[in-house]
Amino acid sequence: MRKYIVILILFITVSIKAQDIHTVITGAASNTSGAITTTTDGGYVAVGSMKLLRKDCPYIVKLSSTGAIQWAKAITNSSFNTDDLSGILQTSDGGFLLSGSQLIKIDSFGNVEWYKFEYSGKAIQTSDGGYAICGSVHGNSGTVTQFIKLDGTGNYEWHVSYIDTTGKETGATITTAIEAQDGYYVFGEASRVSNTPRQMLTHISKAGTIIWHRGYSLNGTKTAFAAGLTRTTDNGFVMGCYTFPLSFSGTDDEADQLCIKLDSLGNVLWTIEIDGFS
Repeated sequence: MRKYIVILILFITVSIKAQDIHTVITGAASNTSGAITTTTDGGYVAVGSMKLLRKDCPYIVKLSSTGAIQWAKAITNSSFNTDDLSGILQTSDGGFLLSGSQLIKIDSFGNVEWYKFEYSGKAIQTSDGGYAICGSVHGNSGTVTQFIKLDGTGNYEWHVSYIDTTGKETGATITTAIEAQDGYYVFGEASRVSNTPRQMLTHISKAGTIIWHRGYSLNGTKTAFAAGLTRTTDNGFVMGCYTFPLSFSGTDDEADQLCIKLDSLGNVLWTIEIDGFS
């Protein structure tokens, strides 16, 4: 039987597979979504938001392996935006990085160490102690999709932009990235002029140069959206996607799951589509 942890953070419910625990954290009313991850001490940490002084503030809760609250902290900096704090990861120094609409680095007790408003997206920690951001950079010229490398204190090092230079791809979205000894493998999707998304995989060196870039399209009867990327034991990859008919009406029962097996250079070896989305 599957067992779940259910953590209610100010009316936010998050579930992960584990032993049966139910922890209720009371406080000011809030209804925003959050994220949860395991920690190296066998416990859990979750991020959501709470309303203080009529403003939503990031709210972080550290739990033990049995669900006991070890500490909880609201970040009350008036500049922080909690519209989309959708990620949290434990960092090599024992602290945490909150990601989503901005980046907020906190120590192991929830104290803010640094923050970056100009970057948004999913974050991974890199082997050099820095971070890579799968998302966007916000500037005077607007928002551009980028894979951004930062050092351990959030300072910019380099980036790769997904900008349309041929007129054939627009609306790039980066879903996830994997670090390997030979660089980074960045997975996402880009829309053609017809606005039909196609999957893309980019191999980027540790210095930030593109080694190769691949695009993958279906046969034209369906549209696919990038979901996840996994490295396989033969140094290849499996890409996960979910697909919909081009005449999609908006119901989940029209969705299917697609797996694409690639070799180490991003060439397609086989594909399999699984009917249904349950």
